[in-house]
Order: sequence, then structure tokens, then C-alpha cells
Amino acid sequence: MQPVIDKSFAPVSLDFADGQRWLVSPDPVDELEEVWESLLLLLGVFAVALVLSLVVIHLSLRRGLRAYRHLLEALELIGVGELQARLSPSSQTELNQLANRFNLMATALERAEASNQQLTRALMTLQEKERMHLAHALHDDLGQYLTGIRAQAYMLGESSGQPDLIRQHAQHLLEACNGLQRGFRALVKDLHPVVLDRLGLEQALRQLTGQWQQQQGIQCVLELDNPLPDMATEQRTHLYRLLQEALTNVARHAKASSVWVRLVLQGNVLQVSVRDNGDGLKDQNESCGVGMRSMRERARCLQSALQVTSSPGVGVLVSLTIPLKGLAA
Repeated sequence: MQPVIDKSFAPVSLDFADGQRWLVSPDPVDELEEVWESLLLLLGVFAVALVLSLVVIHLSLRRGLRAYRHLLEALELIGVGELQARLSPSSQTELNQLANRFNLMATALERAEASNQQLTRALMTLQEKERMHLAHALHDDLGQYLTGIRAQAYMLGESSGQPDLIRQHAQHLLEACNGLQRGFRALVKDLHPVVLDRLGLEQALRQLTGQWQQQQGIQCVLELDNPLPDMATEQRTHLYRLLQEALTNVARHAKASSVWVRLVLQGNVLQVSVRDNGDGLKDQNESCGVGMRSMRERARCLQSALQVTSSPGVGVLVSLTIPLKGLAA
């Protein structure tokens, strides 16, 4: 039995024109070595590419983590009140956008902090003025009435047997008591609108606008939906004080001849507005005073936002929309 010969590895004879003959015999081991070398070269290329990729990823992550650490440090500074903390610009678009957003946030917080500090100083100044006013009222007005009452009571005791003097001193005592009562009522009204608790919001607003018109000499037209919706005591007080401050601003700054106050129900909301025909706001800073800020804060307590619309020469419109849900008494 003859062995099987693999003819693919059989020698090949090559004849040339010059009479030479070459005998070519393929070597499979050599072919395998070439394949192996090519495979090793390819694996080497892959290994180098993998190492380079890992290095690039490491550098990118390191850069990103550095920016993340800077962000954490800046946030910690913000957390302890260092609102001047800022992030440096970055060459990477995403990191640069993050830095810009953070810097805008820090700037807004810094402005809000400065505004709060200014408002706190203004409120402290206003508080001292109110205390001074109260002290002067107690000392100069009520104190004098009490001194007069004491003097008249002494004179009354010394006038026994003199009916005319007794009647005269009694009349002086009555007048002093009436003045003392008026002074106390004025102080109580400044401290808290008692009429709001006793008569309700509608009558309290009618009394407020009527007395304001009489004191200021400016026509005040009040338009109310009757009846007004029920509101909690705190909410009624906020609304009353807001309208009181709005009328005070008209008297101080508007130079108006008429003012309109409207409270109108529209579905589940109460539309509130105060409009005058005065000079309007010539400077935007006029809408950032203590009075206007207190009105904005009271509007926020009423779950609303205060809107101020004005142009020079056409007056000012102050309005807010109060949702009635959650404000019922």
C-alpha cells in the first residue's frame, strides 16, 4: 500500500530561458512562523492602542475629576457663606458651561444676600422709627393727658363745697379722658387693625379707603365683590396691610388726584389691584423700596406675585392674583 503524498507541498520545478531550472519546495513551518509573527504584530498594535486609550481615558477622567473637586470646593464655600466663590473658565465646552452656570448662580446669591442685608438694615431703621414714634406718642400725647387728668383730679379734691369749680374740673377730666381714648385708639390702629377682626375684611377696607380719602384729600374709589371670600385671619391681615401700604405709596409719591382699589372674584381666584393717575415711576429703583418689598413679601404669603406696571405720566398699577384654595378661614 503506497503512502498518500500531499501534493500541495510537492516541489515545483521552474525552467528559465537561460537553461536554469529552480526547484521550489514550500516549507509549512516557515509559513506558520510568518503567520505567527503577523499575529504577534497585530496583537502588539492592539496592546499599544489599548494602553494609549487607557492613558487618554485616565487623563480625561483626571481632568474631569479635578473640575469636579473644584466644583465641590466652590459649593462648600457657598455653603459657609463665601458667596464670592467662582469657577475658572475651562477649555472644555461642557465644563465651561458648568462653570458659567455656577458663576451665574453665585452672582445671583450674592446679589440676593446684598439685597437681604440692605432690607434688614432698612427694616431695623424703620423699626427704630416706629419705636420712636410710639415713644413720642406715649410721652408727648398720652403722657400729657395723664398729667392733666392727675392735675384735674387733685383740683377736684380741693374744690369741695364749690359746685361750679367741681363741674369745671369734671368737664376738663372728661375732655382729657376723651383725648386719651382717641390717642389709644390711634396707637392700637397703627399696631393692628382691630376693625379687621371685628367687622371683617369688607368693612375694614371700606373704612380704610374712606379715612384715607378724608385724610389725603385724594379721591379713592373702592370696588368690591360682595361678599368677599372667607380667608384666614393671617391672610386677611396680609391683604389689608398690602392695600394700606399701596395707598401710602400713592399718597407719598404718586401726586395723583384719584386712585382705584378693586377686589373682584374670578372663579377660584381673587383679583386685587390698586391704580392711580399720578406721575408713574420715573426710576425703576422706586419699585425696590422697603414699602414695595414688604408688599411683595405679603403677596408671596398670599401665594401670589406682585405685579407693578407703570410708565412715566400714566400712573402706577399694582396687582396680584390670589388663589383662594388653601386660604379659606
